[in-house]
Amino acid sequence: MNCDHRHADFARERGFTLVEIMIVSLVCLPMLLGVVSTTQRVAETLTTNDKTSMNSETIEVVVGRMTSQLRAAHRASFATKALPIDVTELRATTVGEWIPAVEATARKNLRFTSAAGTMSMNAVEATETREYDFVLDPGEVENGSDDDGDGLVDEGTLVLRRAGGPPLAVLRGVEAFSYEVDGRAIRLVVRAARRDARGRVYRASAAPMIFVRNS
Repeated sequence: MNCDHRHADFARERGFTLVEIMIVSLVCLPMLLGVVSTTQRVAETLTTNDKTSMNSETIEVVVGRMTSQLRAAHRASFATKALPIDVTELRATTVGEWIPAVEATARKNLRFTSAAGTMSMNAVEATETREYDFVLDPGEVENGSDDDGDGLVDEGTLVLRRAGGPPLAVLRGVEAFSYEVDGRAIRLVVRAARRDARGRVYRASAAPMIFVRNS
């Protein structure tokens, strides 16, 4: 609008006709629309980058903390909740009981202790028990679909229990969480998603390989 007014005032001062003023306005209008459109695209790009960065940083913090704990963990303390297949294969008597971690199979819950001390290596003293568990959100079923219509797939919350206490939410909007044990190596897979005010979804993930220091 300012462009139109400036050109119109300029034209009147020089005695331009109404037709000439209209021509100037028609030339100016597309330029204004182009500037507005470019500004909107830039703003949307900045929003996308900001949301993606925030999501990535959150995952980095959570995974970094878990990596530190698992590096200092006692491999012999690794345990997981029994699945129906564990009962079938006689590794457990009931579904849901804690059993020694099963190698080479992806699991969604892990209990362990870590070595205490500054170096967290070969220490006799152990930390309290830590339990990481993935809990689906209400209305979600693990089926690869967006059951509750919020744009996220099979999402839930990664929770932490210390010494068997109440669950503490570590990361929300988690679409995937699993780990797989191979000897002293453990690989984590974490993917989380966030939505902005317009419903657009931003995803970030991490899949570190961690080597446990203690037996």
